[in-house]
Amino acid sequence: MPQTDFLRRDILATFLAALPLPALDWAALPDAQRSAKDPDQFDAVVVGSGLGGLSCAAAFQRPGGFTFDVSLHSTSVGERNGIRNLIDGFPEISAVEFVPHPYLYRAIFPEHDINRISTARTSLDMSRFPADFPTLSRCANQTWGAMMDYRIRDPKLKALVSVMWAYYGLPPSRLATFYYALPTLGYLEAGGYYPKGRSQTISDALVKLIEARGGKVLLGTRVERILVKDGAVYGVLCAGRWEFRARAVVSNASAWTTFHQLLETSKEAEEYKTHMAAFSVSLSCFQVFLGLKKDLAKDLSGKDSEIFVEPGYDLEASYEAARKADVANCGMGVTLYDNLFPGYS
Repeated sequence: MPQTDFLRRDILATFLAALPLPALDWAALPDAQRSAKDPDQFDAVVVGSGLGGLSCAAAFQRPGGFTFDVSLHSTSVGERNGIRNLIDGFPEISAVEFVPHPYLYRAIFPEHDINRISTARTSLDMSRFPADFPTLSRCANQTWGAMMDYRIRDPKLKALVSVMWAYYGLPPSRLATFYYALPTLGYLEAGGYYPKGRSQTISDALVKLIEARGGKVLLGTRVERILVKDGAVYGVLCAGRWEFRARAVVSNASAWTTFHQLLETSKEAEEYKTHMAAFSVSLSCFQVFLGLKKDLAKDLSGKDSEIFVEPGYDLEASYEAARKADVANCGMGVTLYDNLFPGYS
């Protein structure tokens, strides 16, 4: 098989992995416990109360009148009737309006301050990917660091191009090329947007959609166990011995929590735990939610909403400092969404 054909097929498979899956083939799912339909019987149970779990836990309040957003930072949305309110995969949701980031992000290094990174407004045709992006195609199975080494010699320029590594939790030497490149291409093509009223509005809209279709969203309901019978999952057990049965269970908890704490012991679970034991712990995020007594945004020049600050140009060293919780020598990110729409804070 010619190399270009293999790469094209491999690239398409990688790209499609990031797209929404079609409806589940329920006939392919094992049915461990079938019972008459009742209020606690569902097609699926989703464990997790963040945006990933499609529920309503995207904001919290603190004394002093501060409401903090703990969810997404920026996303891409489509336009409908002249309004940016078309969420990919959820055309039924139209009540959430998005505003654009004036600039995608700002990057601050010791000798560089770049704050004019805007959208390229290009068109990405995956069927032409190998022809349009031959270098990226050749590096499809390499790390982003190897990709940079292949094209760029200046170490400072490598750092400038790779500054968004922190979004993905790994430094360039360990980060898959496509894991960095595809989201970056998406932002350059479509821009970055943020919902008016904070990301809580997306969660609220998703909750309404779920409930309108007969589902339930239960906040503050702790799942204690994912129930298994005859090698098949059949529901969850919540605190207070409240049981919900379903043909499928989607766990938005971490893999470690799911297999070590939630999932009942089974041969399949033990095999996966053995496989998972070889993994290392991923990089955690240390966040500060800061409320001020004055409107600092009015005193700052510029309209930046997302800022990366790196103490140097060695991103590998920045990663190692983050791993050791050496906050004085690792990079940081600052978000200031007051610059996106009035009244955010």
